Amino acid sequence: MMAPVVTAALGALGPLLAKLTDPLANECGRLKGVRREIRSLRSELTGMHGALRKYTNLVNPDEQVKEWISLVRELAYDTEDCFDKFIHHLGDGGPQEAGFKEFIRKTARRLKTLGSSAWNCQPNR
Repeated sequence: MMAPVVTAALGALGPLLAKLTDPLANECGRLKGVRREIRSLRSELTGMHGALRKYTNLVNPDEQVKEWISLVRELAYDTEDCFDKFIHHLGDGGPQEAGFKEFIRKTARRLKTLGSSAWNCQPNR
């Protein structure tokens, strides 16, 4: 049985992954100098999505797994919101571009940290 917390996190990651694999995301990366970070985000989120699918088989995930899943879900929502705002203001040339770059870089670092901590949450390690 799929735990509700896992289902919610999978639901948060799906749309974000779709947006990051969209040609528009690739174009934003090329135009705005964050191509490497967007690729890194996509890679980390894909790995986390796989871990979440694995966690769907857990009947009773422990507290550490639940906390990791909650952090992933929160970060996915925040990242998607930022990405949507950036796309909406694309071409304005305002401070949003610099803010977006910094947000993407910070998010990529946070995801790498969360991705590393996922290995500590692995059942049957």
